[in-house]
Amino acid sequence: MADIRDLTPPPRGYGRGRNAGGHRMVVEKPKNMSGTLARLWKLTAGYRKGAGIVLVLAALAALTAIFSPYITGVVITEITQGNMALMLILSLLAIYLADWFIKFMQQFLMARISQRIIYGIRESLFSKMLSLPVSFFDRHLHGELMSRLTNDIDNISSTISGSLSQLL
Repeated sequence: MADIRDLTPPPRGYGRGRNAGGHRMVVEKPKNMSGTLARLWKLTAGYRKGAGIVLVLAALAALTAIFSPYITGVVITEITQGNMALMLILSLLAIYLADWFIKFMQQFLMARISQRIIYGIRESLFSKMLSLPVSFFDRHLHGELMSRLTNDIDNISSTISGSLSQLL
């Protein structure tokens, strides 16, 4: 598990968006995107357990998304020819239920993984804050520090929980 003290600091001004009044502030994007992703990858080491299962569930969700329109077409063809398609309708219902369950489990596991990652990041930040000298807190406003830490962690959390699942 990587400690935040072992990583390079983010670019100055990174993570700023809108201020409390809703006015637009300058947002700096990372100058080295691959370096930023590498830092996040190191920071999340040890908290990514279960990501392989999410990947398998994503593949199964893709399969159910492919088969359900096909079976719907077969059901419509059978009904228009005057045949009873009860078994096909039941299989279509089973596919839709499986699709729902797979997507539910995928989101559930992704939420667990992202919460573990965010917990690790918060622990690292807390240990880093404890190691800073008192003079650092004298030079910086407490509200600005807390706001920046809270907003950055929330942004990372929403990115991990929303985008990582889609990426997989």
